[in-house]
This record gives sequence, structure tokens and C-alpha cells, in this order.
Amino acid sequence: MTHSESRPNRDIADELAALRGLVEGTAGHTGQEFFQSLVRHLAAAVGTRYAFVAVFAGGTRVRT
Repeated sequence: MTHSESRPNRDIADELAALRGLVEGTAGHTGQEFFQSLVRHLAAAVGTRYAFVAVFAGGTRVRT
């Protein structure tokens, strides 16, 4: 198997691991704790120090 053939499988495995981390990291939380955990795990999944989650509040406004 060449490197180019193995990369798609690794990408899928990485994405599944990130998704699993999000699900497991947020499963035991509700309300404000859920969103705090979601942001922490989302940032870790995409490899950043910071992230934010917003909800649409009508029109073009969002609430973080």
C-alpha cells in the first residue's frame, strides 16, 4: 500500500477519533456545562487553543 492510499483511511480514523472525543466529552453534561465542554473538546479536535460556539438569535445576530 502506498502512502497516498493509506492517507484517506488515516483521515477517517482521525475524524472518527475527534468525533468520539466530542461525544464522550459532552455526554455527561447539560446546559452551560455542555457548551463549555463542547468548546473545549471542539478546540482540541481541530487543534486550536480557542474556539467558540454561537446560536443564531434572529436575522444575522448570534449569541455566544
